[in-house]
Amino acid sequence: MTGNDIRKTFLTFFEQRGHKVIPSASLIPENDPTVLFTTAGMHPLVPYLLGEPHPMGTRLADVQKCVRTGDIDEVGDNRHLTFFEMMGNWSLGDYFKGDAIAWSYALLTSKEEGYGLDPRRLYVSVFEGDADAPRDDESIKIWQEQYKQDGIDAKFGERVFAYPKAKNWWGPAGQTGPCGPDTEMFYDTLALPVPTQHAPGWTQTEPCHPNCDCGRYVEVWNDVFMQFNKTADGKFEPLAKPNVDTGMGFERMAMMLQEAPTVFETDLFKPLIAEIERVSGRKYQESDETVRCMRIVADHVKAATFIMGDPRGVGPSNVDQGYVVRRLLRRAVRYGRQLGIEGAFVAEIARKVVAEYGDAYPELRQNEDRVMTEIAAEEKKFSETLQRGLQEATKFKERYANHEEVPGDAAFYLYESFGFPRELTEEVLGKK
Repeated sequence: MTGNDIRKTFLTFFEQRGHKVIPSASLIPENDPTVLFTTAGMHPLVPYLLGEPHPMGTRLADVQKCVRTGDIDEVGDNRHLTFFEMMGNWSLGDYFKGDAIAWSYALLTSKEEGYGLDPRRLYVSVFEGDADAPRDDESIKIWQEQYKQDGIDAKFGERVFAYPKAKNWWGPAGQTGPCGPDTEMFYDTLALPVPTQHAPGWTQTEPCHPNCDCGRYVEVWNDVFMQFNKTADGKFEPLAKPNVDTGMGFERMAMMLQEAPTVFETDLFKPLIAEIERVSGRKYQESDETVRCMRIVADHVKAATFIMGDPRGVGPSNVDQGYVVRRLLRRAVRYGRQLGIEGAFVAEIARKVVAEYGDAYPELRQNEDRVMTEIAAEEKKFSETLQRGLQEATKFKERYANHEEVPGDAAFYLYESFGFPRELTEEVLGKK
């Protein structure tokens, strides 16, 4: 399945089950000064999950644009992204665990109307229970009934696993409010007959399981059951009308369905990587360094294009969302230079983003000219900064070659005099 197929399959599946498809909310949250960006699918729906009636009804489905920058330094490995999409279905006091789990299983495993994943490679987790709330035996039973349809004996501890709050509980958003257990779905990337065996290269001896860090199991979906209200005195009281809030990682699902080793080898990134190969004259798999640099350029340009092309789009600046855009664009230029790209190139990659995503998100095409103009201006400005700053940073690197660290005022001088960002100074000077 292509990325577009995956989105369409998800939305059609739930539309046929009485859900209204709602558009993605803006990446720039309205009336929420606590965050710079929409960071999760449930973020724009919080008021309705807390009881406010939604104008489209009690059954909703969507694909939400999201941006998270907390892991920006990790981008370039096999899984971290700045921009991503979250697919979700929502019950606002309507259906609950029975329908939610049955539909999750059907969408994941059905070859006729779903993704056709092998149910034998699907494992699930539930809340194990504690002093606040009991073990989620209801979800365990429902999952076992679903597996039974395919002749699978979903034994507890072998197919269905239980974990504490840290793994299988959501909320509340603040100190008090709606919260509850969740059930998570994991796909076995190795499809081994021995469920306790780790992914290759893992050295720890404990048995493998869905929440293991070895990478064998990939979480693809999470159904949250908001069935309790946490009170000011710390009690968990049952809600009169519980909600369902689910989130499926779009990029991870593409990786599973396209049998790609990482999200960067899916059709969501291949066209961008190919364009970077073209403008750089280098090959993606040429070395570990080219892989990392191309992933960073692709991710950062994609994220910046979506932020700038949003209906409430923000251009590069020195404050708030604009600072994030500036940092993304400047890091893209920096890693482009490491690939040997000398001239302006970011707008060419950004146009490829618009071409690939314009059907799903028409606002990108509507704002394309403005986005490209702002990108070109920012790249020109930073290219001049980069040239001067790199020369000065290299002098510092040589001057302090035999020192354990470089004085902080050196980094400040580069920023104050040349506009050279601190994070680039750190990259040039290494770990000093």
